[in-house]
Amino acid sequence: MKPWMLDKSDDLHRYIVKAIGHCEICGETNRELLEDHHIYFGSKKSILEIRLNPKLACCLCNLCHHHRPYAPHKDNKLFFAMLEAKLIQSDPKRMKYINVIRNTPDSELGGKVELRCIYLDLQNQAKHIEKTSWYDSDLEPEWRGRKQE
Repeated sequence: MKPWMLDKSDDLHRYIVKAIGHCEICGETNRELLEDHHIYFGSKKSILEIRLNPKLACCLCNLCHHHRPYAPHKDNKLFFAMLEAKLIQSDPKRMKYINVIRNTPDSELGGKVELRCIYLDLQNQAKHIEKTSWYDSDLEPEWRGRKQE
């Protein structure tokens, strides 16, 4: 495994998750406060297909990530319950996928995809985000001043 490729893959993963653009718990939108959080850690974080899968991560503000009583690094059970309640409403397919992975034994997960393939997939996802991000920066101010008809 090439360390630079793993580092770049981590960077791309972080970029993709933060592109959600808001804290998935409280709704904070200040991009300077947003962080990525891997939903699964411990034994599963060594499985690259899990660790580098943006669907198995969430975008959190610094407060929800580290400081609030339900922060995942303080009370992971409470955090997961809150995230589940939010995602059941906003993205039920993703929540279903998260629970499938959560309930699959580690021995049946991962190890089948090369880092190079994961890296290329993350690059493609990041390029897609870059292609569509023009909407936010270029057109949004133009639309803010218009009246709703």
